[in-house]
Amino acid sequence: MSPPAAANDLLRVGQGPSTAASTAQQSAHQQVPDYQIRILIFVTRLAFWLLPILDYIDFFKGWVEGTVFGPKSPAVREKIATDAVLVTGASTGIGYDAAIALAKRGIVVFAGVRQQKDLDRLLDLSISTLVPIQLDVASPQSIRTAVSVVAATLAQRGGTTQLVGIVNNAGVLTTGALADAVRDTTEGVFDVNVHGALAVTQAFLPLIRQHGRGGRISLVSSIAAKATVPHNGVYSASKKAAEGLFEGLRLELASEGIHVSIIRPGCIATPIWNKRNSDDRDSRGFDVLADAMSTHGGIPAYHVTRSIKHALTAQYPLHYYTVGLDARMIIKLTEIVPPRLFDFLIARSFLKIE
Repeated sequence: MSPPAAANDLLRVGQGPSTAASTAQQSAHQQVPDYQIRILIFVTRLAFWLLPILDYIDFFKGWVEGTVFGPKSPAVREKIATDAVLVTGASTGIGYDAAIALAKRGIVVFAGVRQQKDLDRLLDLSISTLVPIQLDVASPQSIRTAVSVVAATLAQRGGTTQLVGIVNNAGVLTTGALADAVRDTTEGVFDVNVHGALAVTQAFLPLIRQHGRGGRISLVSSIAAKATVPHNGVYSASKKAAEGLFEGLRLELASEGIHVSIIRPGCIATPIWNKRNSDDRDSRGFDVLADAMSTHGGIPAYHVTRSIKHALTAQYPLHYYTVGLDARMIIKLTEIVPPRLFDFLIARSFLKIE
């Protein structure tokens, strides 16, 4: 297996278009220095080989820690193939990849999507264990309807299948200067990334409790929760807030044998970059970064799926999963680099500094 050939295409993009293109496109590509694109390619190729190794090292460390220090909880992995999980935001990207992978493993997956066209597309896959449902995490009515649908579907199976896990993946991204942030936009991000994740968990928690000890809840957060970059403050704040809520949930649900994991991906190749609301007039390179991440620069979503699987099925799931070399590097930098220097490095990369 070889690294993605798409990285070579990214190099050509970083050097500027060689054919006729719009003035705006040329200007955008020229904003990002060639060395940054080359670094991005190198990290992507390196990640292709190293990430599985690093992830399994973390999984092993978690097993050792759980064996030595943690209470022995029921091994959900022995039973999960006959049970069900809910995955929100399953129309594209991480949620889509995770839903398909889990369903192919024989787990009944309720794949939450907002739009009918996405529901139909999942149905067309004809995977017997994949059950698409309409679910808008920002709509209380949609959540109530989804709970009813899931409960009815489980009842139709005669009680042999129970909901054992929730993967809170649905999320939205917005970029722009905080000085110009519009309240409606900010609230929209928090409605999905924070309030929506909590509301879904609260609504489906009774079904998880019916299963008894061994339930699993996962929050797909972001490395942005640990390090904020310019023009990404609203998104970072929403992820920080969501993590705070789910850390509290982990403590509150521990006595019931329900474990809560937080997954922090770095730059993943998903459509969320292109779906974002943006007003980045002063940001250097965010548009080019978004294009790179959504196509070539980000690592594939299946790396996150690997952590999601572990969080749902391992006897000793981790409290935190860090996915991607960039995410791992950022966490290390925040630990060893003085804050003032870290801020300078981030600003130098994302802002116009003369």
